[in-house]
Amino acid sequence: RGINTHQHSNEAAFDHARGAGFSFLRADIFWHQLERGGQYDFAIYDRFAELMAARGLGVLYVLAYGHPDHPNLDGDDPEALTHFNAYA
Repeated sequence: RGINTHQHSNEAAFDHARGAGFSFLRADIFWHQLERGGQYDFAIYDRFAELMAARGLGVLYVLAYGHPDHPNLDGDDPEALTHFNAYA
């Protein structure tokens, strides 16, 4: 069983989820928050992964929600897809 979260540092909530019998959390990874000028910073998700592992919880990451620097993902723009592939 899984549960969705948008909180990446609420340890008490993670403990409650584990205590309620959940075995994984679903978490969105917001592309526009991670990439700046072609550079990626996943630090917030690194810590989240550590917190989940410490509790024996798995994570289902959702890679989505676009990036204003890379529009046209809904079309056949090879450049946009190349940027999404780099993010993924």
